[in-house]
Amino acid sequence: GDSLVNYLIQFPEADATLIGERKDKTLGYDLTLQNHITTEAGASVYDDVVTLTKQLEPGEAEVGRKKAFAAEDRFPLVPGRYLIESTLTNNLTLAAHRTVEAVVVPQPNHAALGISEPVVYSGNPIRDDGSTLPFSASNVRFSPHAVGTVVLHAGDRVPVVFQLWLPKDAAGKFNTAPIQLHYLYGSPGTGGKPIDESDETVDPSNADPAGNFVTGHVIQTGAMPSGNY
Repeated sequence: GDSLVNYLIQFPEADATLIGERKDKTLGYDLTLQNHITTEAGASVYDDVVTLTKQLEPGEAEVGRKKAFAAEDRFPLVPGRYLIESTLTNNLTLAAHRTVEAVVVPQPNHAALGISEPVVYSGNPIRDDGSTLPFSASNVRFSPHAVGTVVLHAGDRVPVVFQLWLPKDAAGKFNTAPIQLHYLYGSPGTGGKPIDESDETVDPSNADPAGNFVTGHVIQTGAMPSGNY
């Protein structure tokens, strides 16, 4: 299948100024998200502009002002290295937030098993038969909680989802033999020594026709003291 980059923009804390009186005098939010994608050399590849606006009831606005803002998008990109420049403009105050992220879309290697970056998700996955929403894979949509770094409380469950790309055998067919997965976590303070480890075997026989298989794992944090892991 074609390569799709799922992208999450997330504020570290709530910003109450994102909700207020809109131009039509109704209460709500009105944002413009612009994404400009270039190669590492600066050649323009893709531009995307999304308007995020909605009227809110007073109770919804009160709750929304206490939540950190997050937005999702997805981009069709061929294998390569890219820079994604995102500018979020609050049309109520004209304040703008700009981020630049480096993204690598790996070249498929059908001779070896591939694995994607894990995504921490929240809630329950939902069916997405068209797979048109960001963070959808194999007709299942996951609501991302964080990518890369996640902040949590001791005792929180940490469900992660990731994608496996199956290798092909000498006959050109995908190898659907059981896959052994090994999970571990550690802390910088332990000098790289794992604090906990576990093993799991998954059966990729129901991978999609392109050899993509989605699986996941739940990390339990009840025994973790405060720190970085």
